Amino acid sequence: MTADQQLLDAATRGDLPAVLVALTAGANINVRGDMERTALCIAVESGHDLVVETLLMAKADHSVKCYADFTALHLAARDGRIDAVKLLLAAGAPGTERVLNDVLTVATMSVKGRPEIVAMLQEHRLTMVRPSTSADASPTAALILAAHDGTLDAVRAALKAGADVNAQDGRGMEALSWAALRGHAEVVKELVANGANVNGLNGSGWPPLGQAAGQGRLEAARALIAGGADVNQEFDGGKTALLCAFHQGHADVLKALLDAGATADVESLCTDAAAGNAAGVIVWLGLKAKPDAHNSNGDTPLALAAKNGHIDVVVALLDGGAGIDFADHGRRTALMFAAFQGRENIVKRLLERGADMNVISGADFTALDYAAKGQELSIATLLHSRGAKMGDIGSVMSFVCSEANLEIAKIVLAHGPKLDALDGNGLTGLHYAALKGALELATLLIEKGAGVNVPAGNGKTALAFAEMNKNAPMIELLKKHGAK
Repeated sequence: MTADQQLLDAATRGDLPAVLVALTAGANINVRGDMERTALCIAVESGHDLVVETLLMAKADHSVKCYADFTALHLAARDGRIDAVKLLLAAGAPGTERVLNDVLTVATMSVKGRPEIVAMLQEHRLTMVRPSTSADASPTAALILAAHDGTLDAVRAALKAGADVNAQDGRGMEALSWAALRGHAEVVKELVANGANVNGLNGSGWPPLGQAAGQGRLEAARALIAGGADVNQEFDGGKTALLCAFHQGHADVLKALLDAGATADVESLCTDAAAGNAAGVIVWLGLKAKPDAHNSNGDTPLALAAKNGHIDVVVALLDGGAGIDFADHGRRTALMFAAFQGRENIVKRLLERGADMNVISGADFTALDYAAKGQELSIATLLHSRGAKMGDIGSVMSFVCSEANLEIAKIVLAHGPKLDALDGNGLTGLHYAALKGALELATLLIEKGAGVNVPAGNGKTALAFAEMNKNAPMIELLKKHGAK
């Protein structure tokens, strides 16, 4: 086997010593394997973070594209691999703003995507964005670049040379917007003193104070307020600086805005924002908002916080009086969302605080059902050990068998499902096991009393499915137990 192939195989296995041996033997670190994947892409997809880190330290090219024009960062964002995303960003990925925007789209749309990764990528985008100015060395272009970089002397020099203080660059951003976005308070003061429009809107319809508030730039926000910024100015469809700071959880900016006279309709501080950050929740509750409320989609703050994994928000809401079993319009509780999403730390905290494990949702599922449907074994085991009940046992049993999930199937079997009942696809658990070639699962189902000759909706038996797949061990097992 060549050193190149050894490297690819080691990356697949997550065998770090073998990776190092292959590299020492002269393997091409960027060699492509199946689906045009490099060792770095393979390690990312396989979840081997130590190998990812080692390859990046050895200068693996993170910009190489494999199938679907995906880079390693695309793969990490798509699959919800937070540590790999951090490593790749630290190594210089994605390289360009265009690629980053593409990665953000993938992270947002992927079923495995995680809000933490989206937030991380959005934050990284801010560090990459630079002014779009003309190629000439005009005073106005120099002013905008200096405001972005926070170089006060250069700002003063550009103004002295006749720069237009309110001109916008190709992105629709004027100097004051860039200074506010980056948090350069002294530059903000200088620009305002020289006639910058403190309440002007950039090309995206945002004023400087809204940008400073949204990014948590406290000193820049204070400079803008001192310079006459309207703390209650509405922009971009009804946003205010207060709402921007609230959504992002910048408590210090929130306080500065409130002290300066910012006002808010408590009900407009939607539950989505409350579910996003603890600082926002504390302010929200301080404004006498009701912690048990539904947004326009029927969501509750506690359920959204549990779903997104914000344990600090969960605690803040519970401490603020939120009902632990208050359900959304689908009669789903925070415990159900946490169980399905694999938020074990939140599940444990909710149980400690007295959450009812046996509430039944509008879909007839309990928290244990959701854990099983989410294939979260540790959470399902925890709930089962505490005596949790199941709601739609048949549906859950069908699902775990279709996924050939043996360990969760053992938990569901303890709740007495009807093993010979056909599901919506006209199949029993044993039919699924035969189709999947899941020999251990089939053995367990038969031991628990599943009928080997029950016909599926199309008339085929488990044996017919096994024979169709030419699965000799499955055929032998079924015939041993009387299959015909």
